[in-house]
Amino acid sequence: MTGRDFIMGKKDPKNNTALHWYNPDSLLLNIIVLVICVFGIAGSVWLFRKDLNDTRKRLEQEPVGFLSWKDNTVQRLASRRVQWDRLERYFPVYDGDTVSTAALSSGRISFVNGETVELSENTAIRIFYHDEDISRFIIMEGDVTVLADRYTVDLVSSLGSVNLNPKAKAELRTGEGLSIKMLQGSGVLVAGSRNRRAEAGEALELNRDGEFLEDPKVVMISPGRDGKSLAAGQGKIPVEFIWRTVNFPPNGGVRLEVARDKKFAQLASSWYGTNESSTLVDLEPGVYYWRAYMPPVLKGADSGRIEVLRSSAPQALFPSDGTVFSYNNQVPEINFTWIAPAEASQIILEAADNPAMERPKFRQLIDEVSGRGGSFAYPGLESGIWYWQIRPVYPDSVKAEEAPSLVNSFTLTRNTAFEAPLPLTPAVNSTAFTGSGRGDIYFSWKPLAEAENYTVLISQSEDLLNPLISETVNRNYYVYNGDKGILNEGEYYWGVFMTGPQNLRSPNSNPVFFIVRNDEASARTVFPPDNFAIPAARSPDLQYSWKNPYARPARFQISERADFVDHILKDDLIFGSGIQGPFLKPGAYYWRIVVEGDGDSGDPIFNSRPVPLTVIPALNAPKMIFPGNNENLRVEEGKAIKFTWERAAYADYYTAAIFLEGRNTPLGEIDLLSNNEIDVYFDTRTAGRFRWTVQGFTRPTSDNSGRNGLVGEGRFTISPPPGIAALGANWAVPRINNMIVVPGQQAAPITLVSPASGVNIPGINALRSPQEARWTSTDPLMNVQLIVSRNPDPISDPRAIILDAGRSARAMPFPSLTDGIWYWTVRADTSDGRGVGPGSSSWFTVLPIPPLPSPEQTMPANDAVISLAQMTRDRNITFSWNEVEGANAYIFTLFGDGEQPRVLLTNPPDPQPSFILYDLNILDQDNYLWQVEAVYRNRNGVLEQRGIAERHPFAFDIQVSDDIQVNDQGTRYGQ
Repeated sequence: MTGRDFIMGKKDPKNNTALHWYNPDSLLLNIIVLVICVFGIAGSVWLFRKDLNDTRKRLEQEPVGFLSWKDNTVQRLASRRVQWDRLERYFPVYDGDTVSTAALSSGRISFVNGETVELSENTAIRIFYHDEDISRFIIMEGDVTVLADRYTVDLVSSLGSVNLNPKAKAELRTGEGLSIKMLQGSGVLVAGSRNRRAEAGEALELNRDGEFLEDPKVVMISPGRDGKSLAAGQGKIPVEFIWRTVNFPPNGGVRLEVARDKKFAQLASSWYGTNESSTLVDLEPGVYYWRAYMPPVLKGADSGRIEVLRSSAPQALFPSDGTVFSYNNQVPEINFTWIAPAEASQIILEAADNPAMERPKFRQLIDEVSGRGGSFAYPGLESGIWYWQIRPVYPDSVKAEEAPSLVNSFTLTRNTAFEAPLPLTPAVNSTAFTGSGRGDIYFSWKPLAEAENYTVLISQSEDLLNPLISETVNRNYYVYNGDKGILNEGEYYWGVFMTGPQNLRSPNSNPVFFIVRNDEASARTVFPPDNFAIPAARSPDLQYSWKNPYARPARFQISERADFVDHILKDDLIFGSGIQGPFLKPGAYYWRIVVEGDGDSGDPIFNSRPVPLTVIPALNAPKMIFPGNNENLRVEEGKAIKFTWERAAYADYYTAAIFLEGRNTPLGEIDLLSNNEIDVYFDTRTAGRFRWTVQGFTRPTSDNSGRNGLVGEGRFTISPPPGIAALGANWAVPRINNMIVVPGQQAAPITLVSPASGVNIPGINALRSPQEARWTSTDPLMNVQLIVSRNPDPISDPRAIILDAGRSARAMPFPSLTDGIWYWTVRADTSDGRGVGPGSSSWFTVLPIPPLPSPEQTMPANDAVISLAQMTRDRNITFSWNEVEGANAYIFTLFGDGEQPRVLLTNPPDPQPSFILYDLNILDQDNYLWQVEAVYRNRNGVLEQRGIAERHPFAFDIQVSDDIQVNDQGTRYGQ
């Protein structure tokens, strides 16, 4: 009996029984089979549980960013999946995903912490993103441009890795090797055990063996690898190319070529030069390819693509210049409309009460603009003349002048209340004379068309309460008889209001200050006022001024005594009304003017009242604490050196600066410091001897010009770390990467309460129901403004959104904001006119708006066939779908099927969950795709929330059969 006979189940010839490899009567074999089954079941359950947990985690996982493709096709491979997803215009990405672009495609990923990654064609990366930590992107192939934000970013390829510092931007290319070009900030290229650092404008390159190449390189700073250049006007457009050279020989030159094709067979321009880093090339509008290299070889060349466009100027359409809006009780909502260049990514809309657009009433940053125009409604304007303009904002890849539109003006007029009359005479700060034989005082104002009468108020208080005179007249002037004796010599205020139909009265006019004199005109001092204080160092800069109505010169006198008997330090005859004072030592002084009379006696006809003046010494110099004098410091990567000093008495703020010994230009400087310490980040290769200074100041007030302090000074030395060359090996002047203000415990007049720094706000809430900003203040406030910006210093950002919160507000809703990091602060004035703030801004993150789900229960269904019989019956095709929660409109699109589907028809956003196609002439015997996207559109027509669009295939089959059955006609008559 052979083994084959046993396996085949042949019978045993001895006992005529079948041969079996398994004996059912064997207990051991039964136990083995049972154990194998149990282990198989347990393994299957464990794998099922693992897969279920992975799926659940995937569903609960928050996206780390959102991807938007610019051209053609972008795909995503989710972690633990084997099938690629073809992405729509706006799609979330998760930690562990792989994203790739096809040929002639590009995409952009915006992450929740502010980082961005731009992918060129034929590029694939894998994402390992960590919130509030170092993120890592694996570059599998292709080219990327990465912008880091608050945290370090690692870029990993098969040849090496790149570590980008915060706020750095770099281009990384793979192919023949690995190359990196730093556009801003700094980074480190690591290859095995070797690493090299690259600063802004530098480039590094590895070959396929992981070795650093020292070949000459050209690093193009502007334009970018895939940029745009815009200009208005006619003729050719000048495009500026800016580059830096690396490892160039002394006489090496740069050749720049610009062509209309990738192979540079059709050159549009070429340029060659040595010892130059920029040039202007005049180009016609179109798409060009450029490369810059050191001839005669192309090795080390930098290349890219640029689109040159002729842009139109932004236009402010409505309200047009001179438009008048009238209202009764409720201020109307002003709807601003405009046309902006198609390349602009945002629009800044601002309105102010002055044509110079200073301190605008509001400034709004508006996203999702297009060349077809845009609109924005604002309800918070008051009566008056307003001026408005728009300013386009372009992305970093577009080089264009952000010139504003022309300024339009419009007027808001309320009908139910009359405007206050405008006082004419007496003018502000004028002098009127009364008494016997002096005549009358005429009070006049600008007449109003609907006035029935006017009431003149003359009072000794600015609020015009308890007036000394209240007279009603039916003309636009009032005559005060000087013999009445009501207005004695002194200071007064006057105003007027009108009464119109139905006894409706206008508000009081602005009070006008005037002076009444009963005798000859007298001179008076103007500035400086009583008890004005000024530092001794500034006393020569003090400008003294007065008013002299007499037709003769006046004597200007300064004395240490109020009676001016002696110790007169200055006594000059002045023909004008002002003089620049002398240098005065610290002490108490008095100044006055004297108008002398005619004759030999020299008796004055007027002596002004002595005005006390205080000259104060300078503040003491701050005492330097750390670093101590001549202290030796060591710089470590990523760590700051804390500079501290003792507060100077009476100092409100400080200015700190760091100098290289022997130089007067500071390496870094920070002013308006309320605290007494700063953090300084030196470059790790910095070495040498340094000098640092701190000076204290006091803030100026209405009776004080402010004080300067003596300068505190210290010296220190920075030694290079081991293995790093000393100062002079790499540059002549060392570098300071950053100087950061350390917040102190000194209380600011304004405290920002909520939202607290670092909170996350859902994008939908930030856009539709913005959160309220709240703050507190220890002092009464006026002219409060809420300032919101993407810049960490909102007050200094010209693009900041500025909203008027009112006279003494403590809260105000934020404007509608898009996703990203936003900084906010509050600016106000105190009762004495001083500007105050919270000291430091607060920040929060607006999360991206998630896309709406795709509609379901669609008709026609996938792969449906629309036949000739159906067309004969209906004469149209109805596309329908169910309504999506959160959507108020739908965008229908019809495509022709193919490798690159072409758009046949697109219907603008429509609230109906269906679309009827009546024009069947656009369809042939073919396959087609139809797509519907749910969107949310606000009342201004702007799409606030897009949706996930899915395409559904269907066939249009109207072909007539070739097999036509014809009835037999029989034999014709006569045949």
